[in-house]
Amino acid sequence: LKKANLKEANLKKARLKGANLQGAILSQAALNAANFVEADLTGTEMEGTHLVGTNLYAATCYDISSLDEYEIIKAKYLGAKFKEQLYHLPIIKEIYKKNHGECSKDIRRIGLGLLSYSFFCFLTLGQAGTKILVDNAVTIPFANVDIDFETFMAVGPLVLVLIAGYFHLFIHELIKYEDLPQVEKLPFAFNLENQFSNSLSTLIFYFLTPFILFVFAVKSRSLPWTGDVSFLMSIIFATVFMGLYWTQRIDKMGSKLKRYFHTGFICFFIVMGYGGTDYFMKNELVLEDNAELMNRNFKEWDLKSLSAKGAKFNNSSLQKTNLTKAFLIKADFTEAYLNQANLENVELLEAIFNKAKLVKANLFLAKLPGAKLLEADLTRANLVGTILRGADFMDGDLKYANLDQADLKGANLIGANLFRANLRDSILTDTDFTNADLKEANLEDAHINGSSLKGADLTRANLTGANLFRTNLDEAELDAAYLNGADLRNTKNLTLNQLRVAIVDESTKLPSQFKVVKVFDGKWRVEEVKSESGASSSPK
Repeated sequence: LKKANLKEANLKKARLKGANLQGAILSQAALNAANFVEADLTGTEMEGTHLVGTNLYAATCYDISSLDEYEIIKAKYLGAKFKEQLYHLPIIKEIYKKNHGECSKDIRRIGLGLLSYSFFCFLTLGQAGTKILVDNAVTIPFANVDIDFETFMAVGPLVLVLIAGYFHLFIHELIKYEDLPQVEKLPFAFNLENQFSNSLSTLIFYFLTPFILFVFAVKSRSLPWTGDVSFLMSIIFATVFMGLYWTQRIDKMGSKLKRYFHTGFICFFIVMGYGGTDYFMKNELVLEDNAELMNRNFKEWDLKSLSAKGAKFNNSSLQKTNLTKAFLIKADFTEAYLNQANLENVELLEAIFNKAKLVKANLFLAKLPGAKLLEADLTRANLVGTILRGADFMDGDLKYANLDQADLKGANLIGANLFRANLRDSILTDTDFTNADLKEANLEDAHINGSSLKGADLTRANLTGANLFRTNLDEAELDAAYLNGADLRNTKNLTLNQLRVAIVDESTKLPSQFKVVKVFDGKWRVEEVKSESGASSSPK
C-alpha cells in the first residue's frame, strides 16, 4: 500500500499488521480499532484521521505530516516509533519520558538483584565439589537460612530463571520507549550509547543467566535427576535468551556485517555452552581426604569417578548410586545402605563395609584388598573378577553372590554364609572358610591351596576340578559334594567317612591312603588302601 490514496477510507478494525504504507494518504480516514502493529507509516498524510483504539505498537511513525497529537492519544500508541517526531508531540514525549524513567529504575533495581544473586551462585558453585557437598549446607543471603546441597541445586536455577524472566519483562517494556531522545533518558549504564556500556548491558541482559545455568548443570551432575534437568534447562534458556538478543538487538543493527558477526557469536555461545557443559559434567568429582558424609542420602546419585580418599559414609544411603571407577581407598561405609549400587572397577583398598548392605551390588573388577566386610550383606552381589585379597568377610552374608574368578587370597570368611555362591575358578589360596556355609556353592576349578575348610558345610557343593592342595578339611561336611576331577592330594584331616558321602569318579585325585573303586551301576566309591599287614592306613 505504498503511496496509496486512502483518503476518507473506512478502515475500521482493518488488519494491517506489518503493512507498508510509506507515503500513503490517510487524511480523514476512519482507522478506529485498526491493527497497525509493526506497520510502516513513514511519510503518510494523516490530517483529520480518526485513530480511536487503533493499535500502533511498534509501528514506524516517522515524518508523518499533519499528525494530531490529541488523536494519537486516543490510539494505543505506546511502543510506536516516533524518533524526532516526539519533539512535535510534547504530551506523548512526557509520557514516554516518565514511563522510560520508571522502567529504567526498575531495571536497575532488578538488575542489581540479578547480578548479586548470580554472583552468589557463582561463588557458591565454585566450591560445590568440596565444601557445600561435604557440609551439605548453603546459606541464603539476607534470609540467613541454610538449605541442603540437593535442594539448592534444584531451587537455585528456578529462582535465577524467575528473576531473569521478571527482569526481561521490564526490558521489553523499556524498548517501547527507545525512541526517546538520549538527553531525556536517565543516565544509567544501559541507557548510554557508548560501546562499553552497550557491551556490559548486553552481557548482563542476555549472557549472564545462561552462563550461570550452565555452571549449575555442571555442578549438579551428580544428582539423580537434577543434573539432567539443569543441563536441558540451560540449553533451552540459552536458546531463548539468544532469541531475545536477536530480536531486541541484532535485528535492529543497520550493518549486515554486524548482524552476521553477532549471529555467529550466538551460535558459538550455544555450541560452546553445550559442549563445555557436557565436557565438565564428565570430569571427576574430587573431595578432600577424610570428608565427612555420614547419615546422608545419595540414593541414585551419579558419583562416577569420585575421588574421596578416606571419606566417611557411615549410615549413608547409596542405593542404586553410580560409583563406577571411583577412588575410595580407606573409605568407611559402616552400616551404609548400598543395595544395587554400581561399584564397578572401584578402588577400595582397606575400605570398611562392616554391617553394610550390598544386596545385588555390582562390584565387577573392583579392588578391595584388605577391606573389612564383617557381617556385611552381599546377597546376590556381583563380585566377578574382584580383588579381595586379605579381605575380612567374617560372619558375612554372600548368599547367591557371584565370585567367579575373584581373588580371595588370604581372605577371612569364618562363619560366612556362601549358600549357592559362585566361586568358579576363583583364587582361594590361604583363605579361611572355618565354619562357613558353602552348601550348594559352585567351587568348580577353584584354587583352594593351603586354605581352611574346618567345620565348613559343603553339602552338595560343586568342587569339580578344584585344587585343594594342603587344605584343612577337618570336620568339613562333604555330603553329596561333587569331587569329580578334584585334587585332594596332600589335604589335611580328610577322613574316609567324609569321602564316603561325597560324589567321586575315576578323575578324583585322593591322598595315597585312599583309592577310588568302581561299584555296581557304574558308580564310584572311596576305599582305604590296605597296608601289607592288612591294617587301615587312614583315619576313619
